[in-house]
Amino acid sequence: MCYPYTKVKEMYKLIIADDEEATRSRLLSLLEKEKDNFTVKASYQNGYDVLEDIDSLSDVDILITDIKMPFVTGLELAKNLKEHYPLIQIIFLSGFDDFDFAKQAIQLDAVAYLLKPLSYSELKEALAKAKDRLDTTNQIDKDIEKAKEDNEALLKAEQNADLLKLITLKCISEAFDEKLKNDGIALKDKYIAFALFDPDAEEDSLGYEELEMAHYYLEENLRQLFRKDIHFFTFGEVTSLGVLFLSEKPFHNEELELPLTTILAKIKRACSISFSCAVSEISEPKKEMVSYRKLFRHTKWALEYRTIMGKGLVLFYGDLASKEKKIGKVDDSDYKNIVNALLYGKSAEAKELSKKIVDNISNIEFRDSYFLVLNDLIASILKGCVSIDKLYETYHSHIDLMNQFYAKKGKESILEFLNALIDKIVEINNGTRLTGIDTAFLHMKNYIDEHYRESGISIESLSEELGYSNSYIFAILKKQGTSFTRLLTQKRMETAQRLLADPNNKLAQIAHEIGYEDPYYFSHCFKKYYGVSPQEYRKK
Repeated sequence: MCYPYTKVKEMYKLIIADDEEATRSRLLSLLEKEKDNFTVKASYQNGYDVLEDIDSLSDVDILITDIKMPFVTGLELAKNLKEHYPLIQIIFLSGFDDFDFAKQAIQLDAVAYLLKPLSYSELKEALAKAKDRLDTTNQIDKDIEKAKEDNEALLKAEQNADLLKLITLKCISEAFDEKLKNDGIALKDKYIAFALFDPDAEEDSLGYEELEMAHYYLEENLRQLFRKDIHFFTFGEVTSLGVLFLSEKPFHNEELELPLTTILAKIKRACSISFSCAVSEISEPKKEMVSYRKLFRHTKWALEYRTIMGKGLVLFYGDLASKEKKIGKVDDSDYKNIVNALLYGKSAEAKELSKKIVDNISNIEFRDSYFLVLNDLIASILKGCVSIDKLYETYHSHIDLMNQFYAKKGKESILEFLNALIDKIVEINNGTRLTGIDTAFLHMKNYIDEHYRESGISIESLSEELGYSNSYIFAILKKQGTSFTRLLTQKRMETAQRLLADPNNKLAQIAHEIGYEDPYYFSHCFKKYYGVSPQEYRKK
């Protein structure tokens, strides 16, 4: 359980990156004086080595880095770390009083820009500022806002009811539109998107107070992180929290991605509850009639991919829908809980719900409706399959399936049959989603294979070319057990290995051919990858 008064963290971890041995030694010496609040996790001699370890730095709170380093600059390093770990605080060091460097540091929301030679008083002040920021992030102000006035609470309840109704409507009447406006929700001529926050744990494993506090933190962080021209309203019931985003100006997934990712990180750190978030496409005013039901249905559809992509992620409908062959879906039936459990990959829940129905109809009062209920039950299970044709091709035809089902004698044999069918449907659903993920990974690999010779290749260029968001790229690569840097380095090193076999190819020429502007940086990367320098490799 999380409480607003709990101090989540007292000791903060930091890493150092500086190509000067003397500066690293001095920093370590000065940081000894701050050991009550800070501990040094690692010290690096360049930014490239930090990026190599990036997957192991999730617990790092502060980066102290030289702004000018070989291979990877401090600015590039800070930007990469911010993309992976949005909460990390940056302190820049520099031997140059350069306004352009300082301006870029400000754009990265750096804590401080300190000039060498470094003084203890300046470092101490910068660390105190970083600690203040981290303390604010980890602990919401102890002065909790006083309870809202009764009319505000009533308005919030009205808005919640309005939005729960809105997500069921294809279009709205003039009367309902007027009611929404009276309740403070003006939809006309607005850019609109839905989001849905949902805990990754099963509902039964979460306490009511835990969820109530988590929802409180979600709403507080939404207020803190979203710019004023993107308005939002929250709605929901016990576990999930829906969000309606509205704006008079156009906005894009990129403007939602970082704040939503930051919120997920904060909620996990503050409340020890992992949430995932799904976001619909953004509806443009006057372009077409808005179907609110369709927008929210797309939000829930994107959330289904949590079972494949992993937990704790922001999932955009636009990233998933255009990369996956669209399979025909049916509307919810009276057994929609079973359908939803299958679509979310929750086989245990689907089995339990099926068993409950079978147990109920095994009573005398269901004598005349027994087979009717069984027919509805198997129909609902089949509706939970996203590729019914594949089920019939790889498991049983529809006729064989129904004949086997109705041939079962007794409750135990019926449940055994249904459990096997549920397992097969979950397998097919996961396989269908994985096909889209594998295709996306192949697109990323092909892009690297085609552009690895370009020195400017980056996550941003990959995102722009393929139309994926950064968080989707990171999630896909993590799912494959790799990263953008590793894939790019692997391709470049394999090509370098082949080019070195020809003695007529000079090292500078090879470096340029595979995308390295600096031959010395190429030599450093090659030795780090193969354990020997290019010259030594060529001799062998």
